[in-house]
Amino acid sequence: MNKNILEEEIRSLLDDIREQYDAILSMAEPVPQIEFDMLLENIRKLYQNLHMLQKVNDPYEFLDHQPKNVPPLPENPPQPVPEPGFTPVAETPVKEPKKKTEDKSPDLFTPGPGTDFLEKLKEAREQTLGPRPASPEPKELRSMISINDKFLFINELFDGNLRDYNENIDTLSGFNSKDQAMDYLDRLRNKNYWESTGKAFLRLQEILVKRFG
Repeated sequence: MNKNILEEEIRSLLDDIREQYDAILSMAEPVPQIEFDMLLENIRKLYQNLHMLQKVNDPYEFLDHQPKNVPPLPENPPQPVPEPGFTPVAETPVKEPKKKTEDKSPDLFTPGPGTDFLEKLKEAREQTLGPRPASPEPKELRSMISINDKFLFINELFDGNLRDYNENIDTLSGFNSKDQAMDYLDRLRNKNYWESTGKAFLRLQEILVKRFG
């Protein structure tokens, strides 16, 4: 795979992982399992792409450099003949102490005492992306959207694009009146060719009506 394409996919995955992680932290407990599943799936894809990028950067690292066609050693090699009057003394092998290497990279998948998954993920994220800014207060409109509705909107209205979903829900939630929100929703419908009688569109319209009363 082209190196530039790999790097672009890695950047996109890092953005998605950060966005999903922020969404998890903003949720009230308990967090739905599907949110963790989506986050773990993106982490798995990130690991695979980083592994492929490593191959692209150093293709010879994974080649076998063992010499070819080397004749096998004899099963019973000849022993050296000691000189007369010389008594060989067996040498005691000296074991070198093993160097203890400290692995400073965070382990996301092995639980440790007093550390849960979110804490490890937060530590890993801060090492790669820097400190996370303070999470905003949950939007009122978001709290009215159930998990099932959320995935219905993402798949049916935003073609599976989580970023587009979040941006447009935040925009709708920021309006001060029902007329402004409905006008924006109608422009979204025309722009994305949504069916005005579609299940997902009608459901989002119903939630907006409840939001603004």
